[in-house]
Amino acid sequence: MPGNPTIHFNDEGVPETAGLLNFDVDVTDSDTLSKLYIEGDVYRNFTSPKGLALIINNRIFDSHDERHGTEIDGKNIRKLLSDLGYKVEETRHNLSAQSMIRVAVRFSNHKDHKLYDSCAVVVLTHGKYDHLCGSDGALVNVHTFIQCFNATNAPLLKGKPKIFFLQACRGATQDPGIDTTDTSNKAPNLEGSTSSSNLPSLNKMNSQNCNMPEKQPTEADMLIAFATTPQYVSWRNSAKGSWFIQSICEIFSKHSKDEDICSLLTRVNRSVAQVYKSSKDGRKQIPEFVNRLQKKFYFFPGIQQD
Repeated sequence: MPGNPTIHFNDEGVPETAGLLNFDVDVTDSDTLSKLYIEGDVYRNFTSPKGLALIINNRIFDSHDERHGTEIDGKNIRKLLSDLGYKVEETRHNLSAQSMIRVAVRFSNHKDHKLYDSCAVVVLTHGKYDHLCGSDGALVNVHTFIQCFNATNAPLLKGKPKIFFLQACRGATQDPGIDTTDTSNKAPNLEGSTSSSNLPSLNKMNSQNCNMPEKQPTEADMLIAFATTPQYVSWRNSAKGSWFIQSICEIFSKHSKDEDICSLLTRVNRSVAQVYKSSKDGRKQIPEFVNRLQKKFYFFPGIQQD
C-alpha cells in the first residue's frame, strides 16, 4: 500500500496546504463574448496562452520577519493565472532587490511576448510607501520596477495590456476602521444640476486632434493593483495567505467570464473592506488600483482565437 503523503508545516506549525483555495474559473461563452468584445474599445486577449506571467514571492529576509502564508498566496495566484489562460513562465523566490529588477528586465523582454496578447506580473513581498523589499532588505522603487515594462524598455509589450498585482505593505499604519452609516441606496438630488445641453461641445476639439502625430504615452496600457493604500499595512494570515490575494482568486474565478478588470478589482476592494478584519483589534484594509489602460480589459477565460 502506498504511504501517506508527506505534509509540510511552516514555522508556526500550520500545514503549508491549509489555506489553498478550492476554485475553478468560470469560462466566457460565445454569446457573452459577442456582447462584450467591441474592436477598438476592448483589448484583444484571445491567444493561447493569453500571455506570460511572472511571480516573485519573497518569504525569507535578512532583516525583516518571515512572511508566513505567502507560499499559500503563491500557489493560489499561480492556479488562478493558469486557469485564466496564462503561462506562468517563472516563479522566483526570495530575490534580492537587484535580482528583482534583473528578473523583471529579462521577463519584460522575453521573445515570446510578441506572440501573445497580454501579460501578468505578481509580486508578494514586504514593502514601504513607494517601495518593494528585496530579500536582502534593500528597496526597489515601485515606479522603477513598473518602468521595466513600458513601451521603451519592453517594445514587444507595446500596446498590450500589462497587469500587475502587488501584495505588499505600503507603510506601518494600521486602519482601525470607522462605524458605517448606510447611504448607499439614496437617490441623488438632481436639482440645479447642469444639463447636457449646457456642456461645451467636444466636436471642435476632436477635429483638431485628428491630425496630430500618432504617438502613445510611454507608460500606457498598464494596470497596477495594490493590496492597500499608501502609508497602510496589508494584512496576511499565516494559514490562508493575504486578504488581497484570497479575494482576487475568489472573485476573478467567478466573475472574469463577463466583467472587465476594473469591475473585478472594485469587487475585490469591497470584499477586502467588508469581509475581512484582523483577529486582534479588528483592523481593516482597502486595496486600490491605478488604471493606465486605454480600453476595457477582459480575461475572456476559455476563449481562444487566431
